[in-house]
Amino acid sequence: MPDNTYRQVRGFTRKIFTAFVAVSVITLIYFNTTTRAELWLLSEQFPEIGDDWKMTIIRSYKMAISVWLFFMDIILVGPFAYLGYFSEHIKPRKGNPLNNLGFFDFGLLLALWFTLTFAAGHWFILDAVSSQPQNVVSVESAAIISLCLFLAWAVLLVLKIYSYSRAQRAELKKYAIRF
Repeated sequence: MPDNTYRQVRGFTRKIFTAFVAVSVITLIYFNTTTRAELWLLSEQFPEIGDDWKMTIIRSYKMAISVWLFFMDIILVGPFAYLGYFSEHIKPRKGNPLNNLGFFDFGLLLALWFTLTFAAGHWFILDAVSSQPQNVVSVESAAIISLCLFLAWAVLLVLKIYSYSRAQRAELKKYAIRF
C-alpha cells in the first residue's frame, strides 16, 4: 500500500502557497491603486516635510512599498525554507497532526500574516486621513485579531518544534539560521 503522507503534505503546502501568492498579488494591486490624492492627504499630516520631499515620496511610494513588501516576505519565508529544506531527513514522531505542516509552511503562514497585517495597516492609515472614512472595523479590533493570529502561529510553531524528540531538536538546531 503506497504512503500518501508525502502527497498530503505537498497538497497542504500547495494550498498555503496558493493562498499566500493570491493575497500578495491582491495586496500589491491594492497598494498600486492608491491614488496620488490619498497620498497627498497623508503627506499633509507632516507639515515639517517640504513640498519637494512630499512630491518625491508620493511619486516613489508605490514602487517602494511594493519592493519593501516583496523583500520582507522573502526575509520572513527564507529561514523557514532553509530549515525545511536542510532538515527534511529529520522526521518527527508519528501521530502528531502538525506533521502535515513543514517549516516552509510556517514561513509561508508568517509571510501571509505579515502581508495581511501590513495591508490592513495601510488601509487604516489612509482611511484615517480620508475625507470620507469607512469605519468597517476599529483599529483596536484589527490589532487584536492580528495579534491572536500571530500568537496562534507562534504556539503552533512551538508545538511543531516539540513534536521532535530531544535528539532531533538538537539536530534541527544545527540547521537553524542565527541572526
